[in-house]
Amino acid sequence: MNRRGALALGIGTVATAFAAGPALADGPPSAAPFAMNLYLWTQTVTPALFPLLGRLRAIGYRAVEVPIVRGTQQHLPALRQALADQDLACTTLSAVSQQADPSSSDPGVRRTALDTLKWAIDTSHALGSTTLSGPLYGTAEPPPGVPGPTPDARARAAETLALACAHAQPGGIRLCLEFLNRFEGYLLNTAEDTLALIRTVGAPNLGIAFDTHHAQIEEGGLAGAITACGDRLFHTHISESHRGTLGSGTVDWVAVFGALKAIGYKGRLSVEAFATDVQPLATSAHVWRDTFGSKDQLATDAFAFLRQHWG
Repeated sequence: MNRRGALALGIGTVATAFAAGPALADGPPSAAPFAMNLYLWTQTVTPALFPLLGRLRAIGYRAVEVPIVRGTQQHLPALRQALADQDLACTTLSAVSQQADPSSSDPGVRRTALDTLKWAIDTSHALGSTTLSGPLYGTAEPPPGVPGPTPDARARAAETLALACAHAQPGGIRLCLEFLNRFEGYLLNTAEDTLALIRTVGAPNLGIAFDTHHAQIEEGGLAGAITACGDRLFHTHISESHRGTLGSGTVDWVAVFGALKAIGYKGRLSVEAFATDVQPLATSAHVWRDTFGSKDQLATDAFAFLRQHWG
Protein backbone atom coordinates (compact mmCIF):
# COMPACT_ATOMS: atom_id res chain seq x y z
CA MET A 1 0.00 0.00 0.00
CA ASN A 2 1.08 3.60 -0.39
CA ARG A 3 1.82 4.71 3.15
CA ARG A 4 4.43 7.37 2.52
CA GLY A 5 2.12 10.30 3.07
CA ALA A 6 0.15 8.42 5.69
CA LEU A 7 2.96 7.41 8.06
CA ALA A 8 5.50 9.89 9.36
CA LEU A 9 8.08 7.90 11.26
CA GLY A 10 10.41 9.47 13.74
CA ILE A 11 13.97 8.71 14.65
CA GLY A 12 15.25 7.16 17.83
CA THR A 13 15.14 4.03 19.93
CA VAL A 14 12.16 3.01 22.05
CA ALA A 15 13.08 -0.47 23.22
CA THR A 16 14.30 0.65 26.63
CA ALA A 17 10.90 2.21 27.36
CA PHE A 18 9.35 -1.25 27.30
CA ALA A 19 11.93 -3.13 29.34
CA ALA A 20 9.46 -3.83 32.16
CA GLY A 21 6.50 -4.60 29.90
CA PRO A 22 4.82 -7.98 29.54
CA ALA A 23 6.59 -10.47 27.31
CA LEU A 24 4.91 -10.95 23.97
CA ALA A 25 5.97 -12.87 20.91
CA ASP A 26 4.78 -13.03 17.35
CA GLY A 27 4.35 -16.73 18.08
CA PRO A 28 4.22 -19.69 15.69
CA PRO A 29 2.10 -18.40 12.78
CA SER A 30 1.53 -21.89 11.42
CA ALA A 31 -0.52 -22.68 14.53
CA ALA A 32 -2.65 -19.50 14.40
CA PRO A 33 -1.92 -17.70 11.14
CA PHE A 34 -4.87 -15.29 10.87
CA ALA A 35 -4.31 -11.62 11.66
CA MET A 36 -6.31 -8.43 11.15
CA ASN A 37 -4.66 -5.25 9.95
CA LEU A 38 -5.73 -2.27 12.07
CA TYR A 39 -5.54 0.07 9.08
CA LEU A 40 -9.25 -0.60 8.53
CA TRP A 41 -9.90 1.49 11.65
CA THR A 42 -6.92 3.81 12.05
CA GLN A 43 -3.37 4.68 11.10
CA THR A 44 -2.52 5.77 14.63
CA VAL A 45 -3.35 3.24 17.34
CA THR A 46 -4.40 4.99 20.57
CA PRO A 47 -6.16 3.70 23.71
CA ALA A 48 -9.50 4.63 22.15
CA LEU A 49 -9.05 1.67 19.84
CA PHE A 50 -8.18 -0.89 22.51
CA PRO A 51 -11.77 -2.25 22.88
CA LEU A 52 -11.48 -3.37 19.25
CA LEU A 53 -8.73 -5.79 20.26
CA GLY A 54 -11.17 -7.72 22.43
CA ARG A 55 -13.73 -7.87 19.63
CA LEU A 56 -11.13 -9.21 17.19
CA ARG A 57 -10.01 -11.81 19.74
CA ALA A 58 -13.64 -12.87 20.20
CA ILE A 59 -14.03 -13.31 16.43
CA GLY A 60 -11.10 -15.71 16.53
CA TYR A 61 -8.05 -13.70 15.48
CA ARG A 62 -4.86 -14.45 17.38
CA ALA A 63 -2.83 -11.57 15.97
CA VAL A 64 -3.21 -8.02 14.69
CA GLU A 65 -1.06 -5.96 12.34
CA VAL A 66 -0.10 -2.64 13.90
CA PRO A 67 0.94 0.47 11.96
CA ILE A 68 3.73 2.15 13.90
CA VAL A 69 3.82 5.94 13.92
CA ARG A 70 6.16 8.26 15.79
CA GLY A 71 3.29 10.58 16.69
CA THR A 72 1.68 7.96 18.94
CA GLN A 73 4.84 6.67 20.56
CA GLN A 74 3.48 7.57 24.00
CA HIS A 75 0.71 4.98 23.56
CA LEU A 76 2.98 2.05 22.74
CA PRO A 77 3.51 0.77 26.32
CA ALA A 78 -0.25 0.74 26.85
CA LEU A 79 -0.73 -1.00 23.50
CA ARG A 80 1.73 -3.72 24.46
CA GLN A 81 -0.23 -4.30 27.67
CA ALA A 82 -3.56 -4.27 25.82
CA LEU A 83 -2.27 -6.91 23.40
CA ALA A 84 -1.07 -9.04 26.30
CA ASP A 85 -4.44 -8.67 28.05
CA GLN A 86 -6.16 -10.15 24.99
CA ASP A 87 -3.45 -12.75 24.34
CA LEU A 88 -2.90 -11.24 20.89
CA ALA A 89 0.37 -11.39 19.02
CA CYS A 90 1.24 -8.63 16.58
CA THR A 91 3.11 -7.90 13.43
CA THR A 92 4.03 -4.37 12.44
CA LEU A 93 4.07 -2.34 9.26
CA SER A 94 5.66 0.91 8.28
CA ALA A 95 6.93 3.05 5.39
CA VAL A 96 9.42 5.74 4.50
CA SER A 97 9.07 9.31 3.24
CA GLN A 98 10.83 11.49 0.68
CA GLN A 99 12.88 12.93 3.53
CA ALA A 100 13.93 9.42 4.55
CA ASP A 101 14.27 7.55 1.27
CA PRO A 102 16.64 4.54 1.32
CA SER A 103 17.12 4.85 -2.45
CA SER A 104 17.94 8.56 -2.50
CA SER A 105 21.06 9.84 -4.24
CA ASP A 106 21.58 12.17 -1.25
CA PRO A 107 23.73 10.48 1.45
CA GLY A 108 22.10 12.59 4.15
CA VAL A 109 18.62 11.44 3.15
CA ARG A 110 19.81 7.83 3.17
CA ARG A 111 21.23 8.28 6.68
CA THR A 112 17.87 9.61 7.81
CA ALA A 113 16.22 6.64 6.11
CA LEU A 114 18.43 4.21 7.99
CA ASP A 115 17.68 5.93 11.29
CA THR A 116 13.98 5.75 10.47
CA LEU A 117 14.17 2.05 9.67
CA LYS A 118 16.10 1.42 12.88
CA TRP A 119 13.38 3.23 14.81
CA ALA A 120 10.72 1.05 13.20
CA ILE A 121 12.74 -2.08 13.96
CA ASP A 122 13.23 -1.09 17.60
CA THR A 123 9.55 -0.26 17.97
CA SER A 124 8.59 -3.60 16.46
CA HIS A 125 10.86 -5.40 18.90
CA ALA A 126 9.40 -3.45 21.79
CA LEU A 127 5.87 -4.49 20.82
CA GLY A 128 6.86 -8.14 20.47
CA SER A 129 6.68 -8.24 16.68
CA THR A 130 9.23 -10.26 14.76
CA THR A 131 7.79 -9.24 11.38
CA LEU A 132 8.05 -5.69 10.03
CA SER A 133 6.52 -5.23 6.59
CA GLY A 134 5.82 -2.45 4.12
CA PRO A 135 7.46 -0.56 1.24
CA LEU A 136 10.60 -0.04 3.29
CA TYR A 137 12.83 0.46 0.25
CA GLY A 138 11.71 3.75 -1.32
CA THR A 139 9.07 6.37 -1.96
CA ALA A 140 5.94 6.45 -4.11
CA GLU A 141 7.36 8.49 -6.99
CA PRO A 142 10.81 8.89 -8.55
CA PRO A 143 12.79 12.08 -7.95
CA PRO A 144 12.11 15.01 -10.28
CA GLY A 145 13.62 14.42 -13.71
CA VAL A 146 14.00 10.66 -13.19
CA PRO A 147 11.64 8.71 -15.48
CA GLY A 148 11.40 5.58 -13.34
CA PRO A 149 13.34 2.97 -11.38
CA THR A 150 17.05 2.86 -12.09
CA PRO A 151 19.73 0.29 -11.22
CA ASP A 152 21.50 2.94 -9.15
CA ALA A 153 18.38 3.67 -7.08
CA ARG A 154 17.87 -0.02 -6.39
CA ALA A 155 21.54 -0.43 -5.48
CA ARG A 156 21.29 2.43 -3.00
CA ALA A 157 18.15 0.93 -1.51
CA ALA A 158 19.93 -2.42 -1.18
CA GLU A 159 22.86 -0.80 0.62
CA THR A 160 20.55 0.92 3.13
CA LEU A 161 18.46 -2.21 3.66
CA ALA A 162 21.57 -4.30 4.32
CA LEU A 163 22.43 -2.02 7.23
CA ALA A 164 18.84 -2.12 8.49
CA CYS A 165 18.81 -5.93 8.33
CA ALA A 166 22.03 -6.05 10.35
CA HIS A 167 20.36 -3.87 12.98
CA ALA A 168 17.29 -6.13 13.03
CA GLN A 169 19.13 -9.45 13.18
CA PRO A 170 20.00 -9.55 16.94
CA GLY A 171 16.35 -9.01 17.88
CA GLY A 172 15.11 -11.69 15.50
CA ILE A 173 13.24 -9.16 13.36
CA ARG A 174 12.49 -10.04 9.75
CA LEU A 175 12.01 -7.21 7.26
CA CYS A 176 9.39 -7.92 4.60
CA LEU A 177 9.45 -5.78 1.46
CA GLU A 178 5.99 -5.12 0.06
CA PHE A 179 6.01 -4.42 -3.66
CA LEU A 180 3.29 -2.01 -4.76
CA ASN A 181 1.27 -1.58 -7.90
CA ARG A 182 2.41 1.02 -10.42
CA PHE A 183 -0.17 3.58 -9.25
CA GLU A 184 1.14 3.59 -5.67
CA GLY A 185 4.85 2.93 -6.01
CA TYR A 186 7.60 2.92 -8.63
CA LEU A 187 10.75 1.19 -7.40
CA LEU A 188 9.39 -2.36 -6.93
CA ASN A 189 6.18 -3.47 -8.66
CA THR A 190 6.52 -7.25 -8.93
CA ALA A 191 7.74 -10.26 -7.02
CA GLU A 192 10.57 -10.60 -9.53
CA ASP A 193 11.73 -7.02 -8.89
CA THR A 194 11.63 -7.62 -5.16
CA LEU A 195 13.43 -10.95 -5.24
CA ALA A 196 16.23 -9.36 -7.26
CA LEU A 197 16.70 -6.67 -4.61
CA ILE A 198 16.60 -9.28 -1.84
CA ARG A 199 19.31 -11.29 -3.59
CA THR A 200 21.45 -8.16 -3.87
CA VAL A 201 21.16 -7.49 -0.15
CA GLY A 202 21.82 -11.13 0.75
CA ALA A 203 20.47 -10.91 4.31
CA PRO A 204 18.73 -13.99 5.73
CA ASN A 205 16.14 -11.85 7.54
CA LEU A 206 14.99 -10.00 4.40
CA GLY A 207 11.98 -11.35 2.52
CA ILE A 208 8.76 -10.46 0.73
CA ALA A 209 5.42 -9.23 2.00
CA PHE A 210 3.03 -10.38 -0.73
CA ASP A 211 -0.09 -8.21 -1.02
CA THR A 212 -2.76 -9.84 -3.16
CA HIS A 213 -4.27 -6.47 -4.12
CA HIS A 214 -1.03 -5.17 -5.61
CA ALA A 215 -0.11 -8.51 -7.16
CA GLN A 216 -3.55 -8.81 -8.76
CA ILE A 217 -2.74 -5.65 -10.72
CA GLU A 218 0.88 -6.33 -11.64
CA GLU A 219 1.46 -10.07 -11.92
CA GLY A 220 0.58 -12.25 -14.88
CA GLY A 221 -0.65 -14.92 -12.46
CA LEU A 222 -0.92 -14.93 -8.70
CA ALA A 223 0.00 -18.59 -8.28
CA GLY A 224 3.15 -18.20 -10.36
CA ALA A 225 4.24 -15.12 -8.43
CA ILE A 226 3.74 -16.83 -5.08
CA THR A 227 5.61 -19.89 -6.28
CA ALA A 228 8.50 -17.70 -7.42
CA CYS A 229 8.73 -16.16 -3.95
CA GLY A 230 9.26 -19.58 -2.36
CA ASP A 231 10.92 -19.48 1.04
CA ARG A 232 11.51 -15.73 0.76
CA LEU A 233 7.77 -15.15 1.24
CA PHE A 234 7.69 -14.11 4.90
CA HIS A 235 4.32 -12.33 5.19
CA THR A 236 1.05 -12.12 3.23
CA HIS A 237 -1.59 -9.41 3.04
CA ILE A 238 -4.93 -10.95 2.16
CA SER A 239 -6.60 -8.06 0.36
CA GLU A 240 -9.39 -7.98 -2.20
CA SER A 241 -9.12 -6.24 -5.56
CA HIS A 242 -11.29 -3.35 -4.31
CA ARG A 243 -9.84 -3.37 -0.76
CA GLY A 244 -13.12 -4.54 0.79
CA THR A 245 -14.95 -7.76 1.67
CA LEU A 246 -12.95 -10.84 0.76
CA GLY A 247 -14.48 -12.94 -1.98
CA SER A 248 -16.52 -10.11 -3.48
CA GLY A 249 -13.87 -8.88 -5.91
CA THR A 250 -11.73 -10.39 -8.65
CA VAL A 251 -8.79 -11.98 -6.79
CA ASP A 252 -8.41 -15.68 -7.66
CA TRP A 253 -8.43 -16.97 -4.11
CA VAL A 254 -8.31 -20.63 -5.08
CA ALA A 255 -5.02 -19.94 -6.87
CA VAL A 256 -3.67 -17.85 -3.99
CA PHE A 257 -4.32 -20.34 -1.22
CA GLY A 258 -3.36 -23.29 -3.39
CA ALA A 259 0.02 -21.74 -4.18
CA LEU A 260 0.66 -20.74 -0.57
CA LYS A 261 0.00 -24.29 0.58
CA ALA A 262 2.14 -25.71 -2.23
CA ILE A 263 5.23 -23.75 -1.11
CA GLY A 264 4.65 -24.71 2.53
CA TYR A 265 3.95 -21.16 3.61
CA LYS A 266 4.18 -20.71 7.41
CA GLY A 267 3.74 -16.96 7.82
CA ARG A 268 0.78 -14.84 8.82
CA LEU A 269 -2.28 -14.32 6.66
CA SER A 270 -3.13 -10.72 7.51
CA VAL A 271 -6.46 -9.34 6.32
CA GLU A 272 -6.02 -5.86 4.88
CA ALA A 273 -8.94 -3.62 3.97
CA PHE A 274 -9.28 0.16 3.79
CA ALA A 275 -12.07 2.61 4.61
CA THR A 276 -12.75 6.11 3.35
CA ASP A 277 -12.92 7.60 6.85
CA VAL A 278 -9.28 6.75 7.67
CA GLN A 279 -7.39 9.75 6.35
CA PRO A 280 -4.96 10.57 4.87
CA LEU A 281 -4.41 6.87 4.25
CA ALA A 282 -7.54 6.42 2.15
CA THR A 283 -6.57 9.24 -0.19
CA SER A 284 -2.96 8.09 -0.53
CA ALA A 285 -4.17 4.54 -1.29
CA HIS A 286 -6.82 5.85 -3.73
CA VAL A 287 -9.74 4.44 -1.76
CA TRP A 288 -12.79 6.44 -2.83
CA ARG A 289 -15.62 4.16 -1.67
CA ASP A 290 -16.27 1.63 1.05
CA THR A 291 -16.76 -1.88 -0.32
CA PHE A 292 -18.17 -3.49 2.82
CA GLY A 293 -21.14 -3.16 5.16
CA SER A 294 -19.50 -2.48 8.52
CA LYS A 295 -15.90 -2.81 9.63
CA ASP A 296 -16.60 -5.40 12.32
CA GLN A 297 -18.69 -7.40 9.87
CA LEU A 298 -15.85 -7.34 7.35
CA ALA A 299 -13.48 -8.68 10.02
CA THR A 300 -15.98 -11.39 10.99
CA ASP A 301 -16.61 -12.43 7.39
CA ALA A 302 -12.89 -12.38 6.63
CA PHE A 303 -12.11 -14.76 9.46
CA ALA A 304 -14.75 -17.18 8.21
CA PHE A 305 -13.37 -16.79 4.68
CA LEU A 306 -9.86 -17.68 5.85
CA ARG A 307 -11.12 -20.67 7.80
CA GLN A 308 -12.96 -21.87 4.69
CA HIS A 309 -9.97 -21.55 2.37
CA TRP A 310 -7.06 -22.29 4.68
CA GLY A 311 -8.54 -24.68 7.23
